[in-house]
This record gives sequence, C-alpha cells and structure tokens, in this order.
Amino acid sequence: MKRTAVPAIKEVISLTEAKAHLRIDVSADDTYISSLITTARLWTERYLSTPLMANTYELAFDKFPRWFDIRNSPLLKIERLSYFTGDVLTDISKTTYDIDNVGISPRITVSNGSSWPTPDTVTNAVRLRYTSGYLLPVLVSAISTANDTITIVNHDFIEHDTVSFHLTGGSGILSTDLTESQTYFVRDVSGDTFKIAETEGGSALDITDAGTNDIYISNSGGLPEPIRHGMLDFIGDMFEKRCTIPRTAQFNTLYETLNPFKVVLLA
Repeated sequence: MKRTAVPAIKEVISLTEAKAHLRIDVSADDTYISSLITTARLWTERYLSTPLMANTYELAFDKFPRWFDIRNSPLLKIERLSYFTGDVLTDISKTTYDIDNVGISPRITVSNGSSWPTPDTVTNAVRLRYTSGYLLPVLVSAISTANDTITIVNHDFIEHDTVSFHLTGGSGILSTDLTESQTYFVRDVSGDTFKIAETEGGSALDITDAGTNDIYISNSGGLPEPIRHGMLDFIGDMFEKRCTIPRTAQFNTLYETLNPFKVVLLA
C-alpha cells in the first residue's frame, strides 16, 4: 500500500513570479493565477513522476522486503522506519539500514552485519515514512548563529554530503553568509544538527545572521531551471487559452524541456 501522507505546503513558483511572466501588474486575477500555479505543479509532478517541493509519503508492507524502493525522488530524508511487534509500533535505528542514492530511484537496504527484525504477522506491519522533492523548507529558527549549526529533524545528511540553499517560491532573504545555489559541504553532524563548509573538509562557516521567511535546502542542486521555465510557459498557456492541460500539438517544446528530468522506472 502506498499513500501520500503530507502534501507540499508551498509552491515552487510564487504569484509574483507568475505575474511577471504573464506581464500582469493588477490583482484582479490573483486567485485564478494562484490556482494555475498549483495546477502546473501537480501536472508537472505527475508527468515527471517526482515531487518538486517536499512531499511526505508512507509505504506499508506485510513484512520487510529485501530492500525498499523509493519511487519518489530526489529523496530528502527518511522520517521513520517502523514495524509492529506485540501490537506496538517500534522505530528502527538508522544505524540498522543504509540509504542508496546512486541509482535511478533511491532504495533502503539493511546495513552489513544487521538484519531486519521480525514484525507481527498482520496486514501492513511494516511502515516507511519519507520525504522527497527538490526543495525542503528550513525554518529560520533552525539556523543557530550562536553555534553555526542548522537543525533539520530526521535529516539523513552525513559528513561530506553536498547541499545548497534557495529562495525559490517565496519572499525570503538568505543569510548574508550564504550564497544562493552555491554548493556547501556538510560537516560536524550530530543528531539533527550539522554545520556546513565552503570546501570539503574546510572550516565550518561562521553564520552571523539566519535570514528571514522562506528558505530552502536541497541535496540535488535545487529545482532545475528548465522545469521552472516549463511550468511558467504552461501557466502562460493556461491563462491565455483557459485550458487545464498542455495540448501535445502546441506543447512539444514543453515535453522536450521536461523529458530529461522524467523518472522512468524499468520495473
């Protein structure tokens, strides 16, 4: 069984961006344009078979599989892996499993020397909850200027991982110590907190201010610009022609723009 647990709460394209693309400077159609932004995102996510903004999903199995296939990539973090034993839902330590992000779709495998526990013999005894998408919102309050740390609950970053920060879809102001879209290296991981460096193995970045409002972190380089431009073109066509889906005859360019990012699962 698979179900969406928590859908995206923000859009990757803001109303201001969409109106600038449409060359509209009045507010009469704001509500309608906002609905087109959501429609464009939902259609794009379905076409690409991948979420754009962070979405949380839950998988349920009757028993532990050989490995867990994550069909919604890029994988941002594992929220919870648990199983029923004695009618109690018990969490599995992250030291028990490994996260493989190398293939077309991420997967979770049991760590070398470990084994999956034995769950109760009941329907949906094993639960996996994870978050996927190109962009994960980061609370400004989660950035500590006193300790130069960033806190993200249940993050799966490890030493030397690369991350980047973005403002897309919102009106935030990035910390003056951070450069948007620049690659940073994770270091000093401790539970839910970590620090970042400008070079691999370099000194931790001194964060003097946290920024404001909507800030996002990505472990995949952020939302690819061709996807953003394709969505803006789709919004423009829907607004002009009052349509709700792209027409193949007119939108070959849109498909060609998005196809390099389409997730195709062979099995």
